[in-house]
Amino acid sequence: MRFTCEKSWLLQGLNIAGRTVAQKSSLSVIEGILCRAGQGLSLTGYNMETAITYQIDADVADSGEC
Repeated sequence: MRFTCEKSWLLQGLNIAGRTVAQKSSLSVIEGILCRAGQGLSLTGYNMETAITYQIDADVADSGEC
């Protein structure tokens, strides 16, 4: 995954998506933010009750997710 975007947009997206991320959980899958690069960048935070997805305009060289 390789992309280019404004640093301030990425920081804002991480702060917003991170609002729902569980700090400590028995399920490690909900302790992080899902990043998908395709037609832009998508950041998703989830805590088994609420999900927040934030879209960022980005130039994506290589698609992927982590």
